[in-house]
Order: sequence, then structure tokens, then C-alpha cells
Amino acid sequence: YSILCHIILNMGLNLTNDFFLFCSWSYFAIRLIHSIFQATYNLVWIRFGLFMLSWIVLAMMIIRLSINVFI
Repeated sequence: YSILCHIILNMGLNLTNDFFLFCSWSYFAIRLIHSIFQATYNLVWIRFGLFMLSWIVLAMMIIRLSINVFI
């Protein structure tokens, strides 16, 4: 989802920069690792930590976008 959002921001609103690109790929990588842990080890505390880390990255993107659009 975050990669698609990055493409939409770049094409439609022209609000993207290196921060959004880094966050998008970080979110993707963290969610991929989360899925691998879920499919193999399924340790809930590791999955929860990875999920929270990905959520923090996504929240940073949302906050930065809100600042760019509304301020």
C-alpha cells in the first residue's frame, strides 16, 4: 500500500521526496519480514514488535503528508 501511495503522491500531488521513498520501502521490508515470521516461527512478541515498527513508519508518513498538505 505504501508504495502505491508513493506513486500516487508523486504523480498526482507532487508531494513526494526521499523521506517518503525511504519510508515506503522501509514499510514494505518490515511487513515482508513480519509475514515471513508469521509463516515460519509465529512468535507473537516478534510479530507484534514488527507490526508496531511498521505502524510507526506509516504514521510518520501520514504526519509528514498532513503537514505538507495542510500547512
